[in-house]
Amino acid sequence: MIDVDALRAWQCGWLVAVVCAACAEPLPGGGGSPWVAPLDASETAGADTLPRGPGTSDTLLNLDGSPRSGEVSGATDATTGDGKADLTANDATPADTTAADTTAADTTAADTTAGDTAPNDTAGPDVQDTATPAPSGLTDPNCLDGLWSETLPAATAALDGVKATFAAKPINQFVLDLLAARYPTGKHLVEGGLTQQDCIAVFLQPQQKASASGVVTGLSTVVHECGHMFDFKKGGFSGSAFVFTPSLTLTCPGAAHQGNNPTFARSLIKSDEFYALRPACPKQGANGCDIYANVYLSGDPKDAKFESGDQGFNTVLEETVQYVNSLATGYAYADHVAGNISERDGILTFLWYVERYLRMARLQFPAQHKFLVGNECWRKAILTTWGRAAFFLGHTKGISKLTIDGAKIEPLVMNPDLLAEIDLVRKAHGCSGTP
Repeated sequence: MIDVDALRAWQCGWLVAVVCAACAEPLPGGGGSPWVAPLDASETAGADTLPRGPGTSDTLLNLDGSPRSGEVSGATDATTGDGKADLTANDATPADTTAADTTAADTTAADTTAGDTAPNDTAGPDVQDTATPAPSGLTDPNCLDGLWSETLPAATAALDGVKATFAAKPINQFVLDLLAARYPTGKHLVEGGLTQQDCIAVFLQPQQKASASGVVTGLSTVVHECGHMFDFKKGGFSGSAFVFTPSLTLTCPGAAHQGNNPTFARSLIKSDEFYALRPACPKQGANGCDIYANVYLSGDPKDAKFESGDQGFNTVLEETVQYVNSLATGYAYADHVAGNISERDGILTFLWYVERYLRMARLQFPAQHKFLVGNECWRKAILTTWGRAAFFLGHTKGISKLTIDGAKIEPLVMNPDLLAEIDLVRKAHGCSGTP
C-alpha cells in the first residue's frame, strides 16, 4: 500500500518522483489489494440508496442505518412506518455540492499549548480520561457525518458493452470506461491520479491486465492507489488534501509527523489498551488478528529507520479515505467478486485506528489533540470521512462476499469509549453530539 508521507519531501526528507515501492510491505493479495479468501458466495450487490434514520433527526445510527439500541425515535419512518432505516430508492441526490476547495481550508496558527512539546513522539503526562462514553452508534444525523449523502455506484449497470471493447482500447481508457459505467467518482479519482503518475500501470497486476474480467477485479486497488496519487498532487507541499467527490476537496494544514503542528507516529497506537483486542498477525494467513497492523503500524519512531508507522495523523486519515473508496468500488463491482474479500475489513480497521489515535492524542498529546479538534478543516475531514464510511458500510451490510472478518472488527469500532472520541469532534464542530 502506498505511503503518502514517503512522497512528501517535507515529511520524509526525500524528494521522489515516483512511488517508492519499498516504502511499505504489501498486504496479502498484493499492494493495495483487498485480502482475498477462497470462499464460496453468491450474493450480488443491490442498488439501494441512502440509509436514513427513522422520522426525526435526533436518532444516532448504527452501521446498518438502524437507530442505536435504546434510542427512541420521535416518529416512525415517513415511508415505511416501521421505524427502520428507509432503504428505498427515493433519495439519490448527493448532498456533497460544496465547491471544490483546493487550497488550505484552515490556516490556524501553530498550537503552542504545553503538554506534548518536541520531540513530537514523546508523550506528556497522561491526562485523566473525562470523556463521556457515547451510546453504541456510529453516526449522528444532526452532524456532518450523519448528514452525508452521495449517489450510490450503479452496481447493476450492464458492463458487457464496455467489456467487449477490451481488445480495441488502451488499458487506461478501458479502466476509465468501466468506472464511468458504475462508479463515476472512482473515475474522477483515477483520472486525477493519472496526472501525477500512471497509477494504473503501477497497480494493476499483469494477470489482471490479461482479460476484461481481470481488469474489473483490479479496480478497487486502482481506485485506492490512484486516490492517494490525486490527494498528493492536490496537497503537494502545502498540506494534506482529501478528494472526497468531484465537488468536494478539503486541504488541511499540518498534522504530519514533522513540520508545522506535527502529530505523533501512528505506530504508537500499538501501545494502547485496545491493541491486545486485535493484535498484529504473527504471519500471513493467520486468523483473528489485524492483517493491516504490520503494514501501517510498523516501526519505532525513535530509531533512525523510516518505516510505515513513522507517519502522523494525516496519513491515518488519508488511508481511511481511500479504504472508503475501496469499499465503494467493491460495492459497485460485487457481482464480479469470486469468494470473499476484505473491503469492509479495511475500512472498519481504519475507523478503529482513527478512534484510537484521537484517544491517545487526547490523553497523551493534548496539544496535538487540541490542534486537530480545534481546526475546522480537520474536523470537517474527520467527520466527512466518518460519514462516507458509515454510508457505504450501511449499504454493504448484507453483502457477505465483501468481508472476511468484519463481524469481529465491527464491535471494536463500536466500543463506547472510542465512539466518544468522535462525539468530541462533533461537539467541537458545533454539533450536539449525543442527544
